[in-house]
Amino acid sequence: MSTLGRRGLLVLISGPSGVGKGTIIELIRQRITEAVFLLSETTRKKRKGEKDGVQYHFVTEQEFKKGVQDGLFLEWAVVHGTEYYGVLRESVQQNLDANRLIIREVDVQGAQSIKQILPREQLLTIFLAPENESVLLSRIAGREPMTEEELARRMESMQREMAEAANYDYKIINYEGQIERCYLEVEGIIRSAAERRGIILTGGGGALV
Repeated sequence: MSTLGRRGLLVLISGPSGVGKGTIIELIRQRITEAVFLLSETTRKKRKGEKDGVQYHFVTEQEFKKGVQDGLFLEWAVVHGTEYYGVLRESVQQNLDANRLIIREVDVQGAQSIKQILPREQLLTIFLAPENESVLLSRIAGREPMTEEELARRMESMQREMAEAANYDYKIINYEGQIERCYLEVEGIIRSAAERRGIILTGGGGALV
């Protein structure tokens, strides 16, 4: 079993592409001011306006692979076949030991890896799901043009991820046009779990619309 501390709470939020994870996490950032959002290490090149230590910690591929070899990452993944992303174990440990609430977006593989490392009492896992596949696919297609081959690949990926939803503590449906309702359900789950662990969170969510 890991030596990571048994205080604090790490909330893992997963779901297929286009389901609204980014919007939900941004609302958490705005409304639960005590929540901690850890920066990822990445080998991706900085985009215009980005700064090291603000959006990401930018590292070389050699540095990242050395960190993997030394076991420094709690979870990591290769995105688009070339770019590495991961979060350091030490940064997670420090915040858990300080009895903080950590919010982390991960894919299903990352969630599986973390479950093998952290004690279950330190974890809260939430899966965001669409009301149906067609709504999600139309949302994805509306964001960016893509070929039929790419759409088929996205659909296969979505179905693979949806199959893992039963392994999460909670599965929340993000109905089309009801992001606020979805957020309040997520917030309520997080606040209840934090309260049970003695983590004090101030403020509240928005109105249910």
